[in-house]
Amino acid sequence: MRILTTLCLLLLLPATANADQANRRISVTGKAQISAKPDIAVISLGVESMAKTAAYVLAANSAIIEGVF
Repeated sequence: MRILTTLCLLLLLPATANADQANRRISVTGKAQISAKPDIAVISLGVESMAKTAAYVLAANSAIIEGVF
């Protein structure tokens, strides 16, 4: 009878060890929000033209971009 009781206890031991391990955890949840006035603006501009020579296109594009600024 004593052997049967010991055997039953030994069979239950891993189940309780796993139950203890399942309860050993840390759970952290967080949420944050921030708002601030922007202090930097990035603008990207481009001009595309076609002509027979690169010099003519460069001059035309430079004039167009200067007009935009």
